[in-house]
Amino acid sequence: MEQYKEAPFGELSPHVFAVAEASYRAMRNEGKSQSILVSGESGAGKTETTKLIMQYLTFVGGRAGSDDRTVEQQLLADAEKYKLGHPSHFHYLNQSKIYELDGVNNAEEYVNTRRSMDIVGISHEDQEAIFRVLAAILHLGNIEFSPGKVADSSAVTDDKSRFHMQMAAELFMCDVELLLATLCTRSRQTPDENIINNLDCNDAVAGRDALAKSVYACLFDWIVDKINKSVGQDEKSQILIGVLDIYGFECFKDNSFEQFCINFANEKLQQHFNKHVFKMEKEEYDREEINWRDIEFVDNQDVLDLIEKRDRLWMVFFCLSPLVHLPSHPPS
Repeated sequence: MEQYKEAPFGELSPHVFAVAEASYRAMRNEGKSQSILVSGESGAGKTETTKLIMQYLTFVGGRAGSDDRTVEQQLLADAEKYKLGHPSHFHYLNQSKIYELDGVNNAEEYVNTRRSMDIVGISHEDQEAIFRVLAAILHLGNIEFSPGKVADSSAVTDDKSRFHMQMAAELFMCDVELLLATLCTRSRQTPDENIINNLDCNDAVAGRDALAKSVYACLFDWIVDKINKSVGQDEKSQILIGVLDIYGFECFKDNSFEQFCINFANEKLQQHFNKHVFKMEKEEYDREEINWRDIEFVDNQDVLDLIEKRDRLWMVFFCLSPLVHLPSHPPS
């Protein structure tokens, strides 16, 4: 990325960073919004290319994280702060007995996750809150219960469980006694009074797991909402760079109507590419009487013309009916 930064387009070897750099410089120098279109067949690498573009734009735009600590230092700190250890020590992580996946480096995944959060604009304060809640959920899952002094009641089993209870409360930033009451009792509001019932061990465990699941689901929804707000266009922005990673072109034995529309859109974009890279360049070479070798390429413009003419559109659908699941009436 450092190599392509501020390098004139075409000076270095072709690279996605060169395209991203050209777009960024054009936006800055000309004060005009830019668009980067990533097109290609399914599996061609569009999404990975889009990630590289976003990574480069973050690099030149200065929004990347500034944590200079090594991966090991960050992990040892992310573990000490939240009193975490090996996955085998936590009930919610050790059920499968599998703690390593081939080809997956957990330390690198952690760094990539933090970098991705930086890219989409999630502040370091919010990032810490995310990991704090996740750690609290892990501690919550390690709280065990034994029969209480009262019949059909439950209590925290031992010092180990009390430690996890205390850590969960601290990380949730709530009162530990209130958390204990939430896990070991149930309250019902009647017209006359609030009735509190004790829970036995099985019900307490079920309540613990239900709370963990609910908090995790809320956190997931919160992250999705945060990302949507972060990547959304700033209403005050004057210029921007739009990056489109379009669906891949697919051809199945039975294509849905939606897939037909996706393929049609892809073909339109391919024509845009053909026009600028092949057709307009050919015209320019012809005008300047430059001797060049003709480049052969598949031109589906006639097919697009056929589909786009409204009086012929339904005829096309009729011809494609054996292959395409069509709507019950012609589109308006």
